[in-house]
Amino acid sequence: MTLQIWTIQLTAAAIVVASFAVVSFTGIAFAESIDAIDAIKRLDLPIEPEFTTDSADEEASDTVPGGAELQWENRPDAEEPPGRREPGGAFGSNECPRLDRALTALVPGLKSDAFATFTTQANPNFWFYVPYGSELDVMAEFAIVDLSNDELVYEQREPLTEIPGIARVSPTLNLAVGRTYYWEFAITCGDSDRVYVGGTIERISPLANLPDDLNERIILYAREGLWYETLSSIVDLYSIDPVLARERLRELFEAEGVDLGAFVEVVHELYSN
Repeated sequence: MTLQIWTIQLTAAAIVVASFAVVSFTGIAFAESIDAIDAIKRLDLPIEPEFTTDSADEEASDTVPGGAELQWENRPDAEEPPGRREPGGAFGSNECPRLDRALTALVPGLKSDAFATFTTQANPNFWFYVPYGSELDVMAEFAIVDLSNDELVYEQREPLTEIPGIARVSPTLNLAVGRTYYWEFAITCGDSDRVYVGGTIERISPLANLPDDLNERIILYAREGLWYETLSSIVDLYSIDPVLARERLRELFEAEGVDLGAFVEVVHELYSN
């Protein structure tokens, strides 16, 4: 049975939605505004220090051996402080019920904790698994706050209809190099229940001398702890070599410090057809 995934290109003014056919999983039309400053206070997240490498490490990271296994490396201090990649606390009136597979941000972490993430991109993709069905009258919210000044730099809201499934959120923004941001993705079921996931993302300087080969770039991104580049590049690899892409996805999601092995087949079936 062929269903649809909705790929969301979010802007501050409007939502442009494009669809393409896939098999087995239904994606999610997305977005909504929230009080993101209050969200930061709930998690009490400080600004992460800028990560730097010495010249020897940079030189070593510029060359990737062909055929190497993907080895994910969380960057220093990525595990402190943790965010939340699964909802916690009470579920209000239970309009957003507890399910076997919870609302999940597809980011590195341990159990329900989300580790700090890093990117070289100005507007990376964010990935989420939404388990709720459209019968629950679901609204989705997404917001990003600059932690250097508590400025809300992005917010959007939209009802979800094509669910459950994987959401890829592509907000149009310009993350600044050296700054850390708090992101939050929330689901509201009915009139009252609201569950959310959130964490931090820091933009760092681009890597030098990236390999031309996509597979080698994936290995390099993973070794440098660049989550958004690694996952987005694996998705791109599916159009070239689905078998290799699945192996890279498995290595990434099952890696120590990622702990997303339960979602390997969900993402694989989405992009392998």
